[in-house]
Amino acid sequence: MRKKIIIFLFIITCSTGMLFAQRIQDSSYRTVGYLDGNRIQDSSYRTIGYIDNNRIQDSSYRTVGYLDGNRIQDSSYRTIGYIEGSRIQDSSYRTIGYIDNNRIQDSSYRTLGYVDGGPMKVKMVAILSFFFVYFF
Repeated sequence: MRKKIIIFLFIITCSTGMLFAQRIQDSSYRTVGYLDGNRIQDSSYRTIGYIDNNRIQDSSYRTVGYLDGNRIQDSSYRTIGYIEGSRIQDSSYRTIGYIDNNRIQDSSYRTLGYVDGGPMKVKMVAILSFFFVYFF
C-alpha cells in the first residue's frame, strides 16, 4: 500500500516536467521519493515509473493508465476517477481525497503527504497517488 501511495504521488508531479528533482514526503515529513523530469523515483533514487505526455508507465515502460484532462483512466481507457477542483473522485463521483495547497488528504481530510512545487505538481501527484492506491 505504501509503495502505491509513493508511485501515485510521484507520477502526478512528473507529468508537468521539472528542471530539478522535487521531493515527495509522507504525512510525517519523511522523504518517500522524488520527481525528476518525467521520471518517478523512490527515496533511494530507484526509478519506479514514468509520465510520457498523458501516459502513466511503470518502471518497465508498461502503460498502466492515462490522464485525459480531469479524467483518470486505466490502461484500457476505462474511466476510474476524476479531479474536480480540489476534490479527487472515483468513477461514481464519490470523493476519495482532496488537494489543499501542497498537501494531499484522504476523504476524511487526514494528511497523506506533501509535495514540493506549485499547485499543478501537487494536483498531478494527488491524482496518481489515488490512482495507484484505489485502483491497483
